[in-house]
Amino acid sequence: MSYTSKGQSILDNWDLKWTETFDHIKNGNERIKIIYSSFNTNTELIKLIDTSVIVRKYQDALFLEKIHYKLENGDSIKWQHQINRYNKTSQLVEEIDSVDGLIQEHKINFYKNTELRRTEYLSIRPDYNDQMEIVDVDTVQLEILKYYDEKGKCNRIVTLNKSKLKGRNKIDTTVTYNKFDLKNRLIGAINIQENDTISTTKFQYDELGREIKQTHSSLHGSNSFEYEYDKQGNVISELIEVGKYTTLILTEFDDQNQPVIRKTFRPKTIGNITYE
Repeated sequence: MSYTSKGQSILDNWDLKWTETFDHIKNGNERIKIIYSSFNTNTELIKLIDTSVIVRKYQDALFLEKIHYKLENGDSIKWQHQINRYNKTSQLVEEIDSVDGLIQEHKINFYKNTELRRTEYLSIRPDYNDQMEIVDVDTVQLEILKYYDEKGKCNRIVTLNKSKLKGRNKIDTTVTYNKFDLKNRLIGAINIQENDTISTTKFQYDELGREIKQTHSSLHGSNSFEYEYDKQGNVISELIEVGKYTTLILTEFDDQNQPVIRKTFRPKTIGNITYE
């Protein structure tokens, strides 16, 4: 269903939850995108407007840095800082992401027909002694090894999850098998853990080869993502269903195919009835 070409009436059963507007600044070969976001919560007792600003920096087409500020009563609080590093061939080799005291570090190494990505999460939950000194920290380490075929397609992924939570060590291994069609498009993925299938993912494409739907099924339920494009190939509509929650995202672009405004909607609820 198109939510962008049938006028406002198609949105009558949706509530606007938050709006993002974009500024694009060029400085030589560095490009900065600033996102202003306002979130609206409407109930019978309270109407809250929470605003945040996201600054993203690019050099050519490479994403360099992201700083996310949360604005409250005119004061600015930085709550996320992400930095990307690349090698000489423009491959992403390291990410450092700090969110509310949680530090994530990703390091990526490339080998012949394989790619190894190591991720470490630090300071998830510090433990203190009687003198309020940190004596231990919960950590999670991920090792993701991707295998590529002769066509450069990733056909197998092995994920090793090493966690130390509340002093207990645990290791989980997941193997993902990817399936491609005759046009080398990814059409399905199966995740296997301890010889059991834990999730499957299917992809659908339009006649131009653009992904229009993704369906994910697991032991915990199913999720789906549907996309609509404009004539330039920009995603102007996203319909997301995760469990019992549905979200609609509409994006408008300028004549340079840069996003200028993005609106997020949720179905209206009257009493116990949710309109979708």
